Amino acid sequence: MRAITVLVILSAVVAGTGAGASQSAGQAEPPKVSAVPMTGEVERLLAAGTEIDVVLQTILAASTAMADDRFDAVMVSAKMPPEAMQPVTAAVVRGFLSSVRRPGSGRSSLTLSFDEIHATAKPQRLRGSVTQVFQGVSANPSENAAATAMYRGGLVPMPGILIDIPGTVSSVDGKEVRLLPGTILRVRLDQPVTIRMPGL
Repeated sequence: MRAITVLVILSAVVAGTGAGASQSAGQAEPPKVSAVPMTGEVERLLAAGTEIDVVLQTILAASTAMADDRFDAVMVSAKMPPEAMQPVTAAVVRGFLSSVRRPGSGRSSLTLSFDEIHATAKPQRLRGSVTQVFQGVSANPSENAAATAMYRGGLVPMPGILIDIPGTVSSVDGKEVRLLPGTILRVRLDQPVTIRMPGL
């Protein structure tokens, strides 16, 4: 009998005003996940240009970070036909900061580069660029349906920042760029990768 695999779905609701306040105070917590048993998985190739959402697991702050600092994230969704973000089997995404501009004169910024994804039996090379940043999520493990709702337009752009060039997250007012665990990054793939999805 085929072994039962586990689909890890982010059980989340979009952070509201209160969550945004806790973020600015540096009190956000990493999102939690709940395990939902599935009867199988299939592998699927994501073409270059596909958008994926990843949940940051590492704090990235322009005032303290340095170039080449590593970070981890968890992939929780990908754009699938009919062109909607859909939850996928969680995969670990890793990368590093290729440049840091500290707050002060000009815009504070962080440039995020990706180099590895663990989505199948073997690690794969990952190349992609951050195109959007959304407010962090607060988890409610008992409400898995919240994850689906979130990917149907419920994400809220993070205020005070912009993507001036792909991959570079900048402040609009010179303040510190600070990405806390739980921040959602939308990433456009620069090359294909294979991921696991729940079986039908």
